[in-house]
Amino acid sequence: MATNLTKTTFDTTYKDDFSDSDNYHKILFNSGRILQARELTQAQTILQKQIERFGNNIFKEGAVVKAGGIIFNNAYEFIKLNTTSNALPSDTSTLVGTTFASQDGKDIQAEVIEVVDASGSDPATLYVRYVKTSGATASADSIRMPNAVNINNGSITLTTATTGAAGTGIRAHVNSGIFYIKGHFVFTEDQNLIVSKYTDDFTGDVGFKVIEDVVTADDDEGLFDNQGAVSNTAAPGADRYRIRLTLSKKDDITGSENFVFLARLKNGGVEKIADQADPFNVPSKVTAQRIHENSGDYVVNPFTAQFTLDSASTHLLLDVSDGIAVINGNRVSRNPSQIRVAKSQSTFTVNNETTVFSLGNYVKVSGSNGNTAGLPNISNFESLSIQSAADFGGSKIGTARVRAITEDGANFRFYLFDVVMNAGQAFSSAKSIGTSANNYFDIILEGTPAVAELHETNLNTAIYDMTNSRPSNVENIILTTQRYAGSISVTPAGSGGVGDGVTGTMPPLSGSETYTNTGDWVIAKNDSDVFTGSRTFTGSGTNSVTFQLDSSAQGTYEVIYYVKNTSGSIRSKTLTTIDSEGVTMSTDSDGLRVLSLSKADIFDVIEIRDSDPTSSVDISSRFIFDNGQRDNFYDVGRLILKSGQSEPPGNVKVKYRYFDHGGTGNFFTINSYDSDEVGGYKNIPLYTATGGRVYDLASSFDFRSVKSATPGQFSSVIHELPQPGDTITSNNSYYFQQAGKLVLDADGVLTFVRGDVGSRVRTFPTAPANTMALHDIVLGANTLDDSDVLITPVQNKRFTMKDIGTLEKRVERLEEAVTLSFLEVNTKNFEVLDSSGNNRTRSGLIADNFDDQLFTDTVDENYAAAIDPFVGVLHPTFNEDNIRLVFDNSASTNVVLKGDNVYIDYDSAEYLDASKASTTVKINPFDYAQYNGLMVLSPSSDEWRDTKNVTGKVTNGGTQLDTKQAYLWNNHNWNWGGTPIDKLTVGSRTSQTFNSTFNKVISDEKVRKVVNERIIDTVLIPFQRQKKIFFKAGGLRPNTQHFAFYDRYDVSSWVREETFVRYASTNTDFGNKHKNATSHPEGSGLLVSDGNGVIEGSFFVEAGKYRTGTREFALIDVTAYTKEFAKSNSRAVANFTSIGQLEINEQDIINTRVITVKAEKVPQRVHTRRDDNDRNNSGAKHYQVGTSGTFRTKERSRQIAAADHAAYRPGGGGMTRTSRDRDIR
Repeated sequence: MATNLTKTTFDTTYKDDFSDSDNYHKILFNSGRILQARELTQAQTILQKQIERFGNNIFKEGAVVKAGGIIFNNAYEFIKLNTTSNALPSDTSTLVGTTFASQDGKDIQAEVIEVVDASGSDPATLYVRYVKTSGATASADSIRMPNAVNINNGSITLTTATTGAAGTGIRAHVNSGIFYIKGHFVFTEDQNLIVSKYTDDFTGDVGFKVIEDVVTADDDEGLFDNQGAVSNTAAPGADRYRIRLTLSKKDDITGSENFVFLARLKNGGVEKIADQADPFNVPSKVTAQRIHENSGDYVVNPFTAQFTLDSASTHLLLDVSDGIAVINGNRVSRNPSQIRVAKSQSTFTVNNETTVFSLGNYVKVSGSNGNTAGLPNISNFESLSIQSAADFGGSKIGTARVRAITEDGANFRFYLFDVVMNAGQAFSSAKSIGTSANNYFDIILEGTPAVAELHETNLNTAIYDMTNSRPSNVENIILTTQRYAGSISVTPAGSGGVGDGVTGTMPPLSGSETYTNTGDWVIAKNDSDVFTGSRTFTGSGTNSVTFQLDSSAQGTYEVIYYVKNTSGSIRSKTLTTIDSEGVTMSTDSDGLRVLSLSKADIFDVIEIRDSDPTSSVDISSRFIFDNGQRDNFYDVGRLILKSGQSEPPGNVKVKYRYFDHGGTGNFFTINSYDSDEVGGYKNIPLYTATGGRVYDLASSFDFRSVKSATPGQFSSVIHELPQPGDTITSNNSYYFQQAGKLVLDADGVLTFVRGDVGSRVRTFPTAPANTMALHDIVLGANTLDDSDVLITPVQNKRFTMKDIGTLEKRVERLEEAVTLSFLEVNTKNFEVLDSSGNNRTRSGLIADNFDDQLFTDTVDENYAAAIDPFVGVLHPTFNEDNIRLVFDNSASTNVVLKGDNVYIDYDSAEYLDASKASTTVKINPFDYAQYNGLMVLSPSSDEWRDTKNVTGKVTNGGTQLDTKQAYLWNNHNWNWGGTPIDKLTVGSRTSQTFNSTFNKVISDEKVRKVVNERIIDTVLIPFQRQKKIFFKAGGLRPNTQHFAFYDRYDVSSWVREETFVRYASTNTDFGNKHKNATSHPEGSGLLVSDGNGVIEGSFFVEAGKYRTGTREFALIDVTAYTKEFAKSNSRAVANFTSIGQLEINEQDIINTRVITVKAEKVPQRVHTRRDDNDRNNSGAKHYQVGTSGTFRTKERSRQIAAADHAAYRPGGGGMTRTSRDRDIR
């Protein structure tokens, strides 16, 4: 066995007394003197020292002189064995390369790569690659050998371990190379190391352990004299000094051993690899100093960063891409890596924080109309009728509930909710509100005209935002709520007479509640008006109050009063599952067909199944989910049948989860929810109010009460509302939002530096010395998921000489632009004076650099130009569209179709000929586990353009007569009898006939004519349209079922296996044909790779679900989407890009009314007579055409059609002629 080297080995054993201080540089041998062994050894030492001194100047210790790259397989599949009943063969190497199959009927097959014998508590283990898993049931984890099953390779049977039989570890492989170690250039062969046998989340350094030893002839027979045919064992040779590099984990290195760093793993991912590109020492330092002095720190290739989910809910993974930077003059390059970052879960507390309670949606009512009877019962939100007349008269036009009552001078405010008006009715028509003619309040009418008015309708909700967002806890609650007492007995005060008024005693309060704000109480006798006289209270601030009224009316009173609670409580919500609730379809008040559930506050619907036992399919896609949340209360949940969907017959089974509300509490807030129950803080529900405002219920005080399944009634969960305008005081704890920086140092180490968590002001930390900031990062409070972060790259830009040249050109263009700007100013201020010194009108002067439309009359209908502001150029207008091209092979010549592209036809020529037979050699024989396949999509993108027309300017084109079928001869004798043209309707006829003919209107229509059209806006369409995409994936795990995911969504029901077809070879598009489809229109199916690891098929994009842009389509061998090979061992990914544009055109319209007139015959004769009064004294007639369509004489007027106006014109001979040259006498 070789002897380990110590510090004194050379000095004591081999008498090598070399010392630097002696400054010996050469051994000079003399004739006649005996040669010393020491001198031979020391001669080597002198030479080695010279090499070491030079090498230390040039190379860093541990530098990679000849690359020996390291590779990690962090999905090294293992199978633990139970060798109690079935032992391993004595020669385990016979198992390598054989395939074992499970004997449990699922036929899972795995090929053995390596066998590791049992060691300590670790059992004997096979390391394998799976070659067939299609017979097993897929899950969220990759399919592996099950526990406690027999596996057989055709001749040997083994048994897997009873627990944890299969999983993944990590193995490292390093190629041969040369490293600079201790002044020597040391060669190392290929090596392998199992870094982690049974886990894939190892964190630590991997490198070489440096072993120095002395080898003698006893250790290596090759050191005996080899001059003869066989070694002369009687003549041992000199000993040898040896340096070996053994692949090891740093954790296994003892304090006295030397370690050479190769790579750092963090949670199984490669964080850093030794830089092979910069092995130099002093030269690098000199060069680095000069680079840093000249250029500072900068990024050559940017390091992009993106967060992904971690296996632990308390952390995220920060994925950092590869990149190159120069820090302190040193070139730093990194491979892609991950950093585990803790979420921002530190909290701060605000004591005695106040939340203002603002309540609105109130109507003013009179308190003394002589017909009231007590007060509305706000404890159960009594429903009141809204009447169309005062004094509860007229008819019922709606209903409403009162949730609070306060004084408003001599009147009162009723705070309403759940206001439902009858069809065709508006609240402004209300005059009174109540339950009967003996129990009502008249509404105070306001405005001009005087109507009922709801005030502050924007405050019509029972949800109130907390001062800050993302709370973690609410406690020490103090609030004042309004309450109703319905039967307070009031008796005479004093000795029993009525002269001292009447008195009443409120029921005693318990616990932390006391009566308060007695001056704001509202008191009414249950059969008369609200009491408005003098009143006194005794005991305010205690749990018992007595009041005295200046009244003689004794009996039963109703009181609206206030209670202060110094120990308010929070009502709990418990997520509860109903596995199967039978419901049937019904019609709601809006005519919708719905399934009404029995519970309110629904969290989610898991499945909806048709009751037909022969099918029992999930029909969830037919319904819209209504969780029952409303602005002021929780209603029971509903499932609304979508338009166009078939209605399920009979009983339907619904499985859903809802929040079961606790028995006590003043309101709901963050403490009401168990974040673990709902799957994390981020899943605590949001609520979108009627006006569109979104409330985060985790960050709100939710005072909404709960309706029961009985229509129109509330359950036992009724929350008393705080006094309007008052505040709620509580001690609230919130999560911090935390700022940080991702920094990189000169050694290539990435670090996430956190900002100060003790301050509520978000402040980015300062980058540590000798580091460069890459990204500013903000972690959202309690960091809900990987999207609840903000990453901003820090600009560390470098400028090459080419960049500087580009900047120079930009400066020149800027100078030109500034010159043009001055020219514009000079033109504007340029004065042209006349001879009197007055400014003359300037014309023909304009300066426009075409970078905007400031000088452009874009609304002019003749405007037809386009400005490119980026280059400052004016172009003629143009239209752009995306037109699909289909390749027609029969009509094409001299071209060839390759993929989806058409090329000019070409001839292929041999580039390289390897005619000698060869075989494949795996560079890393242990890199079997991961199948990272390649996939092709056709088409790989979808670009389209839609157009939407909107009406711009609408011009009234007036009314025209269509007289092609009319009789117009001598029309002036038998016209329309004074009817204006705008008053003509279908059926109108001339008042007289001529030659047994009259004209009649037979049609009346409006004609729209587009006279101008222009594009006023172009917007990106946010969601993808439906599309069929063919895919072909190779390099996958053979004979394995794969699952499809698009944009991380499971789309298994939208894919099917079929022959891969190039999109350019098809001519079918679907438009909106399948807009209501719930799965692949041609039928979905399983995706199973063939023996070569290939899958061909098609994917149908569901319309309106996925956002446009670039989205990932992935095939993975597990049922849950994952980007990690730790959970999947076979995947193929391709990107699909979808871009849609919507052009909005504005059209100017002329609306013209066209009346069609037709001549019709009548059977009777028409007699006419002459009216001598038509003549004037001179015997001449005077004719003129009136502007309103009237044909006038001097004495009277007759109406004619407007179209006939144009038929009259001045004629010769003092007469007026028609277009037919008929004289008018």
